Amino acid sequence: MRPCSAPRLRGLHHSRGHLFAHRGGRRDASPRVVREVMSLSLPTIVSDIPGSRDLIFPGQTGLLAPAQDAKVLSEAIRWRLTHPEERRAMGRQGRERIARDFSPAAYTGLFARLFRSLASS
Repeated sequence: MRPCSAPRLRGLHHSRGHLFAHRGGRRDASPRVVREVMSLSLPTIVSDIPGSRDLIFPGQTGLLAPAQDAKVLSEAIRWRLTHPEERRAMGRQGRERIARDFSPAAYTGLFARLFRSLASS
């Protein structure tokens, strides 16, 4: 696996940490980069594609933009930058979601339940 360079990341991180926008590809089961920035309380804008959309509760933990629609993405970024209170609230709620739903305890519990259900089948 090659090291990830900025162009390969395909994301945009505002230098002052105000937001993170992720264009993504066609699909990603659970994009790690989105989870990582959410865990840092960065408000997140992602493309409405499988995987990315599953991490975001629109208007609560982040915003969705139609895939490949630069105009809507730029409007979402502009809105975020001009609404600092909402931006900070979404960042906090995103961090809470990641801590609650993607912690090691949450993952081990998920797999324990999965393995128990498979064993009982």
